[in-house]
Amino acid sequence: STPPQRFWPLLLLGVGGVLLLGFVLGAVRLALPDQPSATAQIAMISAASPSATALLPTTTPPLGPTQTRAAELGFLATMAAPTVTVVSTVTAVPPTATAVQPTATAALPTPTVAPPTPLPVPPTVPPPAPTVAPAPRSAFQGVMAATLVGHSDYVGSVAWSADGSILASGSYDNTVRLWSADGAVLNVLRGHTDAVVDVAWSPDGNTLASAAADNDIRLWSSAGQPRGILRGHTSSVFCVAWSPNGTLIASGSGKIGPRDNEDYTVRLWNADGRLLATLTGHQSSIMGVAWSPDGATLASSSADGTIRLWTAAGQPIRTLTGHQGKVVAVAWAPNGRTLASAGEDQTVRLWSTGGQQVAILRGHSNGVNAVAWSPNGAYLASGSIDQTIRLWSADGKLLQVLSGHQASVRDLSWSPDGSILASASLDNTVRLWR
Repeated sequence: STPPQRFWPLLLLGVGGVLLLGFVLGAVRLALPDQPSATAQIAMISAASPSATALLPTTTPPLGPTQTRAAELGFLATMAAPTVTVVSTVTAVPPTATAVQPTATAALPTPTVAPPTPLPVPPTVPPPAPTVAPAPRSAFQGVMAATLVGHSDYVGSVAWSADGSILASGSYDNTVRLWSADGAVLNVLRGHTDAVVDVAWSPDGNTLASAAADNDIRLWSSAGQPRGILRGHTSSVFCVAWSPNGTLIASGSGKIGPRDNEDYTVRLWNADGRLLATLTGHQSSIMGVAWSPDGATLASSSADGTIRLWTAAGQPIRTLTGHQGKVVAVAWAPNGRTLASAGEDQTVRLWSTGGQQVAILRGHSNGVNAVAWSPNGAYLASGSIDQTIRLWSADGKLLQVLSGHQASVRDLSWSPDGSILASASLDNTVRLWR
């Protein structure tokens, strides 16, 4: 055959072979599955190999202290969920992948939750009211509120009744006057034949005792009716005081002039006027007596310059010395831990129950006649021959000087609520300070 005739069969054979090869390859392609993605490969590996899934934690780690406190306060809802990073191999999965575990996603509320409710604030509970309302500093300003005029001679003593409704005053005009709290005269008690030097109310306010230079102690009802006379002292009775329970009366006597005997004794009486004991030891006139708040100790001050402490039965305890001259008055602080004394040496002294001198208060320019503690024990008032009253803090700091009297201040007494201070003076008046 000729060359062109031999070419065409060969060409057709080659084309047919190529087509047959393409058909075979396409069939093979259709028979094989598609290759999985990287994410699908991870899922296939996890399904096919239990050891691979063991690499992922199966429990949520415990919350740290900050997260725990946030949960308690309700702030956990505001915390964003951690981001999960998907990688193509199991070993590259970071620990934050635990956030995709069912237990972790169930514990986190959606970020759109309202702000947490703040913890409830406990109600404010007012402090309990004190059983005894002490007089605040502002309740007593030291302003002279009234001058009580009526006595015709020196006023030597003043004392408030237990309820503060009656003020008694004793005078060298031989009378006792009863005044209302606003200064009106209620009654004039007559019976003593010489100067009334001291007055004292029983704790229940029903009986008033008056001590006088006629050597007698007289008892009166709150209305001014006589109730009895205590006789036994052989010279002027300078001071009188009721025990806190009202069962005992203490009195002290001394010598005013040549006609007086030298009766330098303290006497104890029962409330009915029976003499129980005579206490001896002082070497000169007894100027003041005062019972401790518990009634266990009696203090007596004397012109011999000493203070003596006695038991309620009249047994001596100790003698306090320090004043340079007469000790005119004594007063126990309401807490019973401090005794104040007034001296001719122009000082007020503070003593412990053990007899130690703890402070000397200086400021008066003449002898001190009287000391009186406020009912709450915060303040101590002192009256002097220098015609002034000084107000001190409990620890001895001078707070105020009250002026107004025209002669020596002889005695002081606080009203039970501490709002009024009464003063007796040798200018024949009683003054009220608020």
